[in-house]
Amino acid sequence: MYKLLIVDDEEMIRDGMVKGIPWNDLGFEVVGQACNGLEAVDIVNELLPDVVLTDIRMPDMDGIELMEYLAGNYPSIKMIVLSGYNDFEYLKSSIKSNVYDYLLKPTRISEFVDLFRKLKLVIDEEKRKEQEYEELKKSLIENLPYLEQIFLNQLVIGFYNDIEEIEDKKKFYKIVFLEGKLAIVILEIDSIQSIAKEISEEKMQLLKLYIIQIANKIVSDTIRGRFFIGNDGSIIGICCMNSGTKSLINAIREIQKNVFEYRKLNLSAGISNEFENILEINMHFGQARQAIKQKLCLGSQCVILFSDIENVYEMDVPVLHLEVNVITDYILTGKKNDISYYIRSNFTCLKNKMFKSFEFLDSSILKLLFELDSYFYQYGISVRKVLEENYSGLQEIYHIDTLEHKAEWLVSILSEIAEKVCASRSDRVTRIIGEVKRYLEKNFTSNGVCLEFVADIFKKSPPYLSKLFKEETGVNFSDFLARLRMEKAKELLLDVKIKVHEVPSMVGYVDISHFSKKFKTYTGMSPAQFRSE
Repeated sequence: MYKLLIVDDEEMIRDGMVKGIPWNDLGFEVVGQACNGLEAVDIVNELLPDVVLTDIRMPDMDGIELMEYLAGNYPSIKMIVLSGYNDFEYLKSSIKSNVYDYLLKPTRISEFVDLFRKLKLVIDEEKRKEQEYEELKKSLIENLPYLEQIFLNQLVIGFYNDIEEIEDKKKFYKIVFLEGKLAIVILEIDSIQSIAKEISEEKMQLLKLYIIQIANKIVSDTIRGRFFIGNDGSIIGICCMNSGTKSLINAIREIQKNVFEYRKLNLSAGISNEFENILEINMHFGQARQAIKQKLCLGSQCVILFSDIENVYEMDVPVLHLEVNVITDYILTGKKNDISYYIRSNFTCLKNKMFKSFEFLDSSILKLLFELDSYFYQYGISVRKVLEENYSGLQEIYHIDTLEHKAEWLVSILSEIAEKVCASRSDRVTRIIGEVKRYLEKNFTSNGVCLEFVADIFKKSPPYLSKLFKEETGVNFSDFLARLRMEKAKELLLDVKIKVHEVPSMVGYVDISHFSKKFKTYTGMSPAQFRSE
């Protein structure tokens, strides 16, 4: 039921309207009666009716004055005017007061019924819209922290380039810390890749929210600022620098201390240079991201200022000696300890150093893995498949945030390759030595063919190839090669068209006397004697 107030200076007319019209059937309830505008104002202030049905001519405060008061103080109240034919000037004045409609005296009951039925539909729609608005407003209030986070994310990625628009949003979200000198801070959980494998995504997000709560409490009590989850899942902070860099670092150390004390987690932080122009925030966000990457070599629980790496030269990049031949030999011989020592000793030169970019490290590792993939393809082993099955593919290397874990990751992959090599070593050795033998049988007449030359072709170290050849054939590499040459020499010496001194060069020997010694050792005769026989 909507509340209705009837205002008329004639009691009989008021009573007639109250009792003669089926208000309840129309959806209205008469909550009060007033004999003039002044009395009506008191009732309105107390009962807040939805509709006021008022006469125009009344003592003390007439209908026009009442309507002006209601329009100025209660604009949502609907006003219906009762007027006579000679009240035209009054009616013109009431137009300014947003009167809903008019009823001319004398008024039939059917006119009241028609008008108030229409009025109820209008009020119903307005109430529906009002309820929708209130629900939206409530939802807005509930989602304000989330919407603020969206705004801050858009701010740091450079979405806004209009300072007035930024100021408008600051005012709407009641953000007071974006004033004066500022800096961007990025917090990262150290070794987050290992932790992410052990807990669910829900727990990971709750963990980040916990860190943000701790961080926001500490900065609000000290330096002022706000931490939030970035679009990429990182923890981003916009912090005031009015108290200086030292105060900010102290606040971050306090955050690290609290998180470790209550969650046993190490945090590292990257801090941009300070700035005052809010439109430069995206550039400084990039500085903080570059700074946090330095923890790769500096280790966990570090706080890195971008200003510390500004003087680092691009050329200050060490050379990683990840030699594929050495690693291949370790893999083929199953020397896991040697693999681990070799990788870790190579990475040692990077510890506690800063670099503008770490692409050189990842590219060196990927280059090694690509070469190993190409090499072990002939043995039926795919390095890419090993990575996809157990290490989330090649892309995982880009997400490993500490030097120690990069080394562990690489050693783990190489060790697994070594295990696969060991598991099917016999078949592969037979195949490769078979290939070596076939190569020698086709090319032994070349004087350039030797152990070192063939080892290079098959991407093996000479000692390792010699060892494999002996184990597989029971004959030394040099003896096998010499036998091929000697048998061919015997065949050539039987052809009288070929002169004896021409035979050595035809079977791979440059030195005739060296050939003669080898031939005599092999047959018990000199080349000339062999022909005579």
